[in-house]
Amino acid sequence: MPVDEAEREQPESDVIRSGHNAVVKTLLNRGAAIDQACQDGWTVLMQASWVGNVDMISLLLQHGATVDIQRPDGFTALATACEFGHLGAARALLAAGASIDLPNQDGNTPLVWAARGNHTALVQLLLDSHADVDAVNNEGWTVLMQAASEGHADAISLLLKNGADRDTQHPNGFSALTIACAFGHEAAARVLLDAGADPDLQSQVGNSPLIWAARGNHSAVVRLLLKRGVMIDVTDNEGWTALMHAAWGGYSEMVSLLLANGANVDTRGLNGLSALATTCERGLVDAARVLLDAGADPDLQNQVGNSPLIWATRGNHSALAQLLLDKGASIDTTDNDGWTALMQASWKGYSEMISLLLKNGARVDKQRLNGFTALATACEFGHVDAVGALLTGGADFELRNHNGNMPLMWAAWNGHADVVELLLNSGAPVDSSNNHGWTALMRATERGHVKVVRLMLEHDLIVDKQGPNGSTALDIACEHNQWDIVVELVNFGAALDVTDNDGYTPLITAAQLGFADIVQFLLTRGANVNARGALVDVTDDEGSMALMLASSEGYIEVISLLLQNGANVDNQRLDGSTALATACEFGYVGAARALLVAGADIDLPNQDGNTPLVWAAKGGHTALVQLLLDNHADVDAVNNEGWTVLMQASSEGHAEVISLLLKNGADRDTQHPNGFSALTIACAFGHEAAARVLLDAGADPDLQSQVGNSPLIWAARGNHSAVVRLLLKRGVMIDVTDNEGWTALMHAAWGGYSEMVSLLLANGANVDTRGLNGLSALATTCERGLVDAARVLLDAGADPDLQNQVGNSPLIWATRGNHSALAQLLLDKGASIDTTDNDGWTALMQASWKGYSEMISLLLKNGARVDKQRLNGFTALATACEFGHVDAVGALLTGDLVHLMLQRGSNLDLKNQYGNTSLIEAARNGHTIVVELLLNKGAAVDVANNEGWTALMQASSEGHTNIISVLLKSGANVDTQRPNGFSALTTACAFGHVESARALLDAGADPDIQSQVGNSPLIWATRGSHSAVVKLLLSRGALVDVTDDEGSMALMLASSEGYIEVISLLLQNGANVDNQRLDGSTALATACEFGYVGAARALLVAGADIDLPNQDGNTPLVWAAKGGHTALVQLLLDNHADVDAVNNEGWTVLMQASSEGHAEVISLLLKNGADRDTQHPNGFSALTIACAFGHVTAARVLLDAGADPDLQNQVGNSPLIWAARGNHSAVVKLLLNRGVRIDVTDNEGWTALMHASRRGYTGVISLLLGNGAKR
Repeated sequence: MPVDEAEREQPESDVIRSGHNAVVKTLLNRGAAIDQACQDGWTVLMQASWVGNVDMISLLLQHGATVDIQRPDGFTALATACEFGHLGAARALLAAGASIDLPNQDGNTPLVWAARGNHTALVQLLLDSHADVDAVNNEGWTVLMQAASEGHADAISLLLKNGADRDTQHPNGFSALTIACAFGHEAAARVLLDAGADPDLQSQVGNSPLIWAARGNHSAVVRLLLKRGVMIDVTDNEGWTALMHAAWGGYSEMVSLLLANGANVDTRGLNGLSALATTCERGLVDAARVLLDAGADPDLQNQVGNSPLIWATRGNHSALAQLLLDKGASIDTTDNDGWTALMQASWKGYSEMISLLLKNGARVDKQRLNGFTALATACEFGHVDAVGALLTGGADFELRNHNGNMPLMWAAWNGHADVVELLLNSGAPVDSSNNHGWTALMRATERGHVKVVRLMLEHDLIVDKQGPNGSTALDIACEHNQWDIVVELVNFGAALDVTDNDGYTPLITAAQLGFADIVQFLLTRGANVNARGALVDVTDDEGSMALMLASSEGYIEVISLLLQNGANVDNQRLDGSTALATACEFGYVGAARALLVAGADIDLPNQDGNTPLVWAAKGGHTALVQLLLDNHADVDAVNNEGWTVLMQASSEGHAEVISLLLKNGADRDTQHPNGFSALTIACAFGHEAAARVLLDAGADPDLQSQVGNSPLIWAARGNHSAVVRLLLKRGVMIDVTDNEGWTALMHAAWGGYSEMVSLLLANGANVDTRGLNGLSALATTCERGLVDAARVLLDAGADPDLQNQVGNSPLIWATRGNHSALAQLLLDKGASIDTTDNDGWTALMQASWKGYSEMISLLLKNGARVDKQRLNGFTALATACEFGHVDAVGALLTGDLVHLMLQRGSNLDLKNQYGNTSLIEAARNGHTIVVELLLNKGAAVDVANNEGWTALMQASSEGHTNIISVLLKSGANVDTQRPNGFSALTTACAFGHVESARALLDAGADPDIQSQVGNSPLIWATRGSHSAVVKLLLSRGALVDVTDDEGSMALMLASSEGYIEVISLLLQNGANVDNQRLDGSTALATACEFGYVGAARALLVAGADIDLPNQDGNTPLVWAAKGGHTALVQLLLDNHADVDAVNNEGWTVLMQASSEGHAEVISLLLKNGADRDTQHPNGFSALTIACAFGHVTAARVLLDAGADPDLQNQVGNSPLIWAARGNHSAVVKLLLNRGVRIDVTDNEGWTALMHASRRGYTGVISLLLGNGAKR
């Protein structure tokens, strides 16, 4: 709107508004400024456009008025005419060339104003004049949106017919339809929908047109949208549907409308709230009723567990709560923290709500997760009416929470006297303690709730009950300076001298804290002034009495009271401290004087040997020191660690105290057991004034400690310049060394104290002195990267090449620490760049080892020899390659470097003592980029080391597939073999690197290449149980039955280890199951020998010959039996193995098992028909063998099976004779028990007794004689 007319200054303005065209014409003819604007920027043309005076506009335009002048807000005459709907005025302005799309400061064009005002004829005129129908203002609003916001259906229709985009979205995502629905413009919404506007288009926060209409309670718009088939349950970004928004607003009719059209009544938002919960939170009964009637779940909880009833209760919405309960809501539902509706009401103090819930059956004593009940909650917050309602409802006032607190404790702690009184009158126990020992009385006392304390004292309670740490209520009152409560408790009869667990009485507590009134009161009531506690925990630093504690705070009034009442002035704490020592420690002169007047022992030390004077001196309390010395304190007292009073004062730098002590005869040069004096200490801590006082008193400035440190060394180490200057002026020895050979200069250099270094050098310090480890001052700065200190030393002539005991020069130290600036400084000062340490390492090698590429470049730039070798042959390049420092390798492989190397007759393939080149080291350690760099610079790809390993083999052994690919692309020979015949593929397969093997095979590697002992890649993969590699090799055509030099093929090797998966793969790929090694063994025999049941089963399923013997005639069953593999024996027998198979030497399976003593196998063989008495060609049986080897259990099984115990072999030896010959007493005893012939003789006439006697087996002899053997 135009501004007030009073603000218009031009005379034209008035006549324009009055329509006096003739007057205007006259004014113009008299030279009136036609484009002059008034104070607010309005021109005459704008005024005419505002009132729609077409003739006046024409007149002004004829006289040259500028048509597109803009006001400060950006409005033109055309925009003004459009805003106020003046069609003729707009036409005249357009005819004069007015800019049709010129926006104002907000970005609104004339078309916007016409559309917003629903001036359809104007809209049509502008559109006919090619106004931009989709113009967007600064806030992202299109013309269509502006019209929609006002609900101008005709204007909207006109815009759409002229091509306006119906679904353009504002930056926040709303469209023209969204806006029309949000403002409730049904007709506008209908026009947009008829034009095809998307009815489900959502804004950035997810609001659809339906949600906006529901939020605004625009029923007609909602009906329209529903008829057009919108998604009724679409959710916004918070998970809210239109129904939830309507419910939140309490729009019950809208809720009914949405439900009638199928809205989901129980949809929950991201926070878990349902539509019903929102109504309950806000107390909207009518909307809630509609939802419940539609079947809304009255117990649906949100993410934190709040149900609709909990929400209604929290808001004290009684009618809603009752409605929910009538609809079946669960009354005791808990949230995630265990809160019920009743607890919520108790927290808020809603007594009527509490009554309602209790009336409806709420559990009054249900507890939260922390154990709180509704009653405890109400008591904590002091809601007396709520407490009354709960007690009336039967609440248990003795129920405790997890910390053991009863409701009374909460009420007492928070000072709710009316609640406390109600609970006590209801019978709540007054003396109960919580888990930590606190009673309600203690809680009230701590907080100073006098009224509560008085109420509780009126009931029968134990006033001296002890709680946490043994404290009573009186202790707690004294600790918190609760004067009124102290009086109440003492008057009630509280004990004055009860001690807590630390031995503190109420008097001690009050005295320590300086509460003189309480101290006086307790003393007048008879408190024991010298009471002190027996320390419970011997490690605690306690045992103080009241006098000591008062002295620690300087409470003179309390001290006087205690002394007047007989306090022992020299009582000591467990650490030995007295009241006087305590007062001196904390600097309380008045307290100390009072104690001395009372006769305190002035030199009584504590357990560490420190006297009161020590504490006064350490604290710098000059007046106290003077007081003690005036009272004849021992000025040279020494504590248990050898510190004198003077040393203690020196450590703190208290010059006045030091002077005072010296004037009173303190010994200035007394040394501590480790050799330091008071002066040493003052210098070490940098106390110049203290040091000066000591030196002026004649202290020795060169006195060294046990480790050789002088005052100067200590001052230099601490960078105490002022002290160093003082000492130097006093003529100290500047180059004195400590026990490690270090001077003050070296210590200063190590600390990087460049000014200190300069100071010492200026006073003649030797710049190149070396310590016992060979380090010089310069070397220490280089090790630690201290450029400024190093520069000072070099400028003073320090040797830049001075090496320590292991040969490290300053440059090597600087390089190891990557201190580039220091390295350059050293080189600038002439340091030798290729100096080596005792192992042959140069600075360049050190940099390469660490991967310091910038340092490498710096050293190379300064002429470092790039191909110099260590004692083991390693170069800098090899070192960098070994550790994979890409940037370092790059720095070493610069074009200049390669050129230099070639010039010097060197090459990239220089080998170390193991024959490894840089490429081999890089490949072995998996440094792909380094490998690429070396190859790009011409490194030989197939060079082998001393053991024949190439880079490709090394990469294959570690499974570095990427490097393998790089090497192969660079021409590496894929099938090169080491002296033992290993190729890269063999190596990869042996280590189980399947991807590496694949890369090699893809490059044409021979899958059947054999080593010197005949092992192929498949055999190696099999031996390692690398099934994936085995599968790969077989898929690439590897020979499955190739054999090594012993005739073993892959299947046999897999069987020897029980690799079932590999066995299956080999068999599936045609492996001959009965192939035999050179010794005749098969895969099955091998599996049986090593006891692999699964492997044997797989081989049998594949048709393995179960009785195929080896060259010695042993079948698989023999191997299983010899090994004691019972399950394998059973498997073979189940598959019809020959149980009585005999080998080439005449041994049966039973004999083999007997020779090893495998009783279970023997039993299994016998059960499966093995002949127990078959004899070997030399006549021995299975029993004979078991007895000969002393296998008593095996012998018992055979005897139980009926084996002949007297069967003799060809030379006449019976089982008994064999057992006796072998000194097998247990077997002899078994045979004798079975009734063998004891005196049977062999072919030489020898009995068992003779054989045992000949060998001296006394145990066997006794057994035989005891059983009747003839001598």
